[in-house]
Amino acid sequence: MTFNRKAGLALGILAAATLSAHFAWIDSPALKVGQTAKIRIGNGHDLGKSESALSRDGLKAWAISPSGAKADLSFSPDGNWLSASFPVKEAGAHRFVMTQDRGVFSQTTKGFKPGGRDVNPDAKKATKYWRSAIAYGSTDAKMAPAQPLGLEIELTAERKGNEIHLVVYRSGKPLKGARLAIGLEGVEDDQEIGISGENGKFAYKIPTGTKSPAVFLATILNDAPKGSNYDVSNHTAAAYLNW
Repeated sequence: MTFNRKAGLALGILAAATLSAHFAWIDSPALKVGQTAKIRIGNGHDLGKSESALSRDGLKAWAISPSGAKADLSFSPDGNWLSASFPVKEAGAHRFVMTQDRGVFSQTTKGFKPGGRDVNPDAKKATKYWRSAIAYGSTDAKMAPAQPLGLEIELTAERKGNEIHLVVYRSGKPLKGARLAIGLEGVEDDQEIGISGENGKFAYKIPTGTKSPAVFLATILNDAPKGSNYDVSNHTAAAYLNW
């Protein structure tokens, strides 16, 4: 599926509404061998600023170097951000990854509360939340194509000319039907751009004048299995990219 003129009208209507409004992401600065990079996790409506430090409950994060070496990242509050230090030892493309199992929350007459219908019998809706985020960083302008990591839900991003090629995966397998959005610095809320097609793919044509960085977002909603203490699962994935 390609973001082009044929789909422009329909997607233009979709773009008028936000997909999730509030999102979380992991980012990467320019990397240089021999230096220590600050990797950050942001949380809010605008990629350029984090509105609050993300809860670290259920959070896991790690870096993958060009050689495939994996190093755990330890994040701490840094104002409205979470930040971690990463010593850059290799030249080439890196990935910085986070996952967070947020658990089940219920929408009640008294607001959102932890737990499902078993502890909140008055819930209007109970939702299980899980998310991932990946940032692509490199010591040069080259970014190698990324292989999926096998996460519950995952979004890969690669620039090819004036397009960003996205692929949505679920447990390592391409996933059709994920709702896709983009978030940019200085732009309030993410804007919907389309739905992943066959083999989980979507090609986003970069509008003239659009500046990076950008975060691309994928969302999957599924009804809960029978007998669960929640009604629906909400899985989201983010991919942060400079071009």
